[in-house]
Amino acid sequence: IDEIHSFIDPILFAQRKFVLAAVRRDGMTLQYAHDTCKSDNRIVLEAVKSKALAFQYANRASRSNWDVVRAAVTVHGRALQFADAALRDDREIVLAAVNHDGEALQHASQRLRSDKNVVLVAIGSNATALRHAEDVLHHDPDCLAAAGLGEAQAAISYPRTERVILSIKMGTDYATSFVQAMETDPFLGQFRACNPNEWCRRSCDPKFNDASRPCRGTRETCSFAAAAAGTGTGRGNDGRAGRFHVGSCWRVAFRFHQQECRETNGFMVQVQEKAGLCDGQRIETLLAQQVGLKIFRTITALDYFYTRKVEDLSLKVAAWYESGCTDMSEQVVA
Repeated sequence: IDEIHSFIDPILFAQRKFVLAAVRRDGMTLQYAHDTCKSDNRIVLEAVKSKALAFQYANRASRSNWDVVRAAVTVHGRALQFADAALRDDREIVLAAVNHDGEALQHASQRLRSDKNVVLVAIGSNATALRHAEDVLHHDPDCLAAAGLGEAQAAISYPRTERVILSIKMGTDYATSFVQAMETDPFLGQFRACNPNEWCRRSCDPKFNDASRPCRGTRETCSFAAAAAGTGTGRGNDGRAGRFHVGSCWRVAFRFHQQECRETNGFMVQVQEKAGLCDGQRIETLLAQQVGLKIFRTITALDYFYTRKVEDLSLKVAAWYESGCTDMSEQVVA
């Protein structure tokens, strides 16, 4: 619609029937609609059904209307981010949103992100939602168990004892498909795989992924870790000093997992998408090199995923183990 809206008679964007049909095809069309249509509850809900982001273009009155917001978040949980602040603090609306999509928890009020029952519902929808809860719940045994962390995670057994670290772009369709294919691969599915960034997404770096910053995930280089050590709060999920927790700097968590992975003779899988490595992945490479962890990097020139990529990776990893794991250099799987 962005490419053709300038060729459409503006009068049409004030006609209810036309706008209703348009938003059903592409919810983002709502941004071009006349104000009367942006305050039409039926049009707004049809737009949200198509695209959650379309809710941002609704009239302020609609985004402050309890019934409209309740209906919108039931269709797309993340539409909560565009609701009036008072409604993002409404327990029933937030519960509806996180029940549909746990990631919507990040848009709830601080009060509700501290509400254990709300957080548990969010985790039930999406285990990674725990990272959006307030710090007070990051160590809660029930929340950790619901998210598959702590004792719950350790209880899952895998045929192989070696662990795998995932270095991926968060939230892309390509990365999601890649990880799912790894889980079902006859060989790679035998390993416990972990993406530390699902749980720790805080940073001592104001720019978050600035490789020029000194933090390399150690107490000596991370200001978060140093501060925690100085106050005696540097304890992890099991209470032992020096271990990471959900509120740790992500580099500390990532390095911690890499070290554990290295101790099991495991490896890191780095998924490089068409646009190349993101800044965070470059930092993860530096950390792996410092730890001495084997890296298998898959690359693609395509926008879409196909299973052959994982099949090729599986063969390379199997060959590495058969050779005795002597080659610790980075290995590219094209």
